Amino acid sequence: MKYLWLSHPVRGFLSRSLFPWRLSFILPPFLLLVIFMAFSPSGSASRAFAEVIITVDAAQNQGYINPLVFGQNVLFDSNTMWDQRKDTLIDKPDDNNVNVRSMIEDLAPTILRFPGGIGSDVHIWEDGLGIQINNQLLSGDTEISLTDSPQSWRLPNNPNNPYRLKGLLLDPAGINPFTENLSGQLGDRFDYTGVDLVNNKLTGVTDITEDHSLGAKVRIGGRPILGRPNIDPPRDDISQYNNWTNTYGIIEHLKLVNSLGAQSLLTVNFSTGLDINGRISTDASLSQRLMRAQALVAFCNGSTSDTRTLGTDNEGRDWKTVGYWAGQRTAIGYPEPFGVLYWEVGNELFFRSETGHTTANDYANKFKQFAQQMKYIDPQIKVGAVGHSLPTYKGDDDPGDHEPYPVPWNETVITNTINDLDFLVIHTYYPTIYSQMEYASDAWFKLVMAGATQTWHHLWAIKSIIDNINVNYRNIGLAVTEYGIWPYNGQAEHYSSLARALHDADLLMCLIKKEGNATKLGLLAATNWDLHSTTQGAAIGYSWPSFWTNSGSRKIRPQYYALKMLRQNLAGRQLVQTQVSSSPTFSIDAQVGNIDPNPAIPYLEALGALSNDGRRLILVVINRSLDSFPNPTITGTIQLSNLPFTPKFAIVTKLKSTNISDHNEAGEVVKPYGPVTYAPVPPSFDFEPHSLTIIEFRPIQVGGAINLLMLLYDE
Repeated sequence: MKYLWLSHPVRGFLSRSLFPWRLSFILPPFLLLVIFMAFSPSGSASRAFAEVIITVDAAQNQGYINPLVFGQNVLFDSNTMWDQRKDTLIDKPDDNNVNVRSMIEDLAPTILRFPGGIGSDVHIWEDGLGIQINNQLLSGDTEISLTDSPQSWRLPNNPNNPYRLKGLLLDPAGINPFTENLSGQLGDRFDYTGVDLVNNKLTGVTDITEDHSLGAKVRIGGRPILGRPNIDPPRDDISQYNNWTNTYGIIEHLKLVNSLGAQSLLTVNFSTGLDINGRISTDASLSQRLMRAQALVAFCNGSTSDTRTLGTDNEGRDWKTVGYWAGQRTAIGYPEPFGVLYWEVGNELFFRSETGHTTANDYANKFKQFAQQMKYIDPQIKVGAVGHSLPTYKGDDDPGDHEPYPVPWNETVITNTINDLDFLVIHTYYPTIYSQMEYASDAWFKLVMAGATQTWHHLWAIKSIIDNINVNYRNIGLAVTEYGIWPYNGQAEHYSSLARALHDADLLMCLIKKEGNATKLGLLAATNWDLHSTTQGAAIGYSWPSFWTNSGSRKIRPQYYALKMLRQNLAGRQLVQTQVSSSPTFSIDAQVGNIDPNPAIPYLEALGALSNDGRRLILVVINRSLDSFPNPTITGTIQLSNLPFTPKFAIVTKLKSTNISDHNEAGEVVKPYGPVTYAPVPPSFDFEPHSLTIIEFRPIQVGGAINLLMLLYDE
């Protein structure tokens, strides 16, 4: 009786305890037949498009795939993936039996953008450092003595203060898991009414429910009470950021980045600072905002021996020295600089809804100061400016500084910052629809399936604008630091359906493949919106619990699986020339939102990558077709040439579901299927409608136990 080796090529889809490396096991032919019938490489489905040919030429090597396209956004607000008791990602099942640590480690993002989108421009990063308490704190104490001055907590010590502010005591040794919120992971919350800057104390303290040791730290903020008295001027659209947990700050972020072996991309606050009453305000001086950005660079990248002073801002705060901030990093156990390379200044400042909304000229003039002052601290960093995904977008209404409109945002910013700009930041949400439509309709899903193609056209147009202005040929790149889809007033099932998963995979495939061409976009990184949060589009969606003693619940959404499949199969591989011939197409007949008319968008797209040892070929295929399209299942003939091995078997994993609208909000419906192994390799495969397929071709050089060892230990 003959047997066939089956291998699990994508780590993490099955239990990590069952698969410490990979699983190989033996199946007899009768079981194999059942699996073959389920996957049908070229079975009973329609053959109307059997002439579709996918050709891969391994001799046409187009370079290594940039690993930094497999990035994620991490928000500081409502971030409940960090356990303050253990100072690490939460490593226990939540109310839905999801272990967030294993999910994030399996996804293995390569670059993490922090602290968020709109939240970046209200984020006071040093709040996330905390200040150590100066003496043992006992339950019922009404003052907290601190080892350093809480300069950023500038609330006057006023007994008539109407605000009951919220602080956090982070003390792994003292938090009681039976009484504190979310089983203690968010710290011991307390109220206070005043700050004594002379004696470094918090006054009017209430709700200290247990003793805390000298190792405990205090941070401002904490749900559900306001961490700061107000945002000035008030803005309803950012009120959510005024009651953040503040248990995930710059310290936790850099620890996470370090533990994943990833890179960090940080967005500095362009728009706000703290006024003399401790309020987050757009009226805070530019000098304060610049020094806060410098201090963050010093914290991440500075040396403790650097005595250069940052200065005193217009509000009177002394920002001390580079070495002081580097010392704050050393105090948490990281004496060596983190070496954060990529930085952004502000977020989407062209929108009226954005805190600090301004004009292109004003932003460009201030960006130059940010870039120069930040590079004064570390000349090696790369600083990016805010761009718009629509190449000739002219900004929202004049915010009041009398700049005549219309002014092309991208062109104006690039022209005025050309000597200080290292990359332009683009957020690509295609489609974005600003009017209500039916999000379970074919009309919407056609737009989603056209999104990646449209994104590329606009990115290339933006690249052309840069090239036309960049007459001195400085190395100016692009960074797609947010991407996704944007249904107007949609729910989570509209933001995070199978359609979203295919869009994200399609976009990354497009960016990777186009970057392999002779005319390159200059893409530095791409970060998905977002990794883990309460937002509708988070790859790992979080829901707050009904009671603080519960842990909350998480949903693993379809895009998580799509991004994981691509990350694990493509990062660092060698891109090889891959073409699809004679694919049927669909059309977009009229402009809708930011999707232009397009007469011929191919149903089928493919990308090939070769492992570094030349013993595996990965073929990624997306079928954009809908059930309503004629003959949505497409049979593709695979033609492989110039491979350094003879493929003897193929391992297939698919992400698919019955409907493109399927989602995981009420239970896991959309998930990977497989892997299934075929030997010998069939000449063609059926690609179901609205599906993502990964085929891994491998050789079999020897049989038996030696082959098993080869499967376990190769890369």
